[in-house]
Amino acid sequence: MDVYRNGEKYRRAWDFPEIDLNDAPGYCREYLCRHSDWLLSRFEKWHGLRQVTD
Repeated sequence: MDVYRNGEKYRRAWDFPEIDLNDAPGYCREYLCRHSDWLLSRFEKWHGLRQVTD
């Protein structure tokens, strides 16, 4: 998974399993649901939408 910040590649996450193309949409949906709090928190921090302490 490539992570972008401000329109540029920020980093690449390598810990995603190889899955069949037909299973990819379900896997992505599950991943986003499982990690939504963390992903949203990071997005808000990067864009100064709220004060986040790590």
